[in-house]
Amino acid sequence: MDIRDRNSNLYFNAKLLRNVKIQEFNDSAKKYINKSASVVELEPKNRNDYKAINVAVNNWNNDSFGSNIAGSFNRLVMNQNEDKSTHILALTTQNKDYGSLKPDLIQGLMEIYEGQAVTDVFYLQVNPDIVYASESPKYKHVGKSLVTTLQDICDNKEILLYSKESAMPFYKKLGFNYVNGITYSWKKKQ
Repeated sequence: MDIRDRNSNLYFNAKLLRNVKIQEFNDSAKKYINKSASVVELEPKNRNDYKAINVAVNNWNNDSFGSNIAGSFNRLVMNQNEDKSTHILALTTQNKDYGSLKPDLIQGLMEIYEGQAVTDVFYLQVNPDIVYASESPKYKHVGKSLVTTLQDICDNKEILLYSKESAMPFYKKLGFNYVNGITYSWKKKQ
């Protein structure tokens, strides 16, 4: 899975990786309906991507995982030619004009490290307003859509992620197997 050649000067905006369907709560119908969303890779050369991730995370009250992802992206901005293995993915309800991502439409972030045979998921953060909603959250399936997008583009690579035990049911539903400690593994079935 080579998400993109970062040496190319052709990319100056977030790159669409996949269109996805999430669920949005419809207040009048009192039920969830399909909502189009996009999973994009943020581009360190794009000032708007820099602004969008930092404003989004600030709006999320600098949630720790979100802040860690934004910090990694900020390091990528500062060292654009050094790290070609770390990628930041975002799920946005914005479905066009990815060169001008709107921070308030970013609903989830994922930081991955792409190795030769393994892709590591360092952080996955869904907008805390969704995660900690006291009633029906505005959106559902944000984290699932980020993970399944990664599974689809990883081809034959193994995905390793590190998570709290409380998230084990979520990852098991997505085909991950418990390895040890806080490590889960997934590999596409041949």
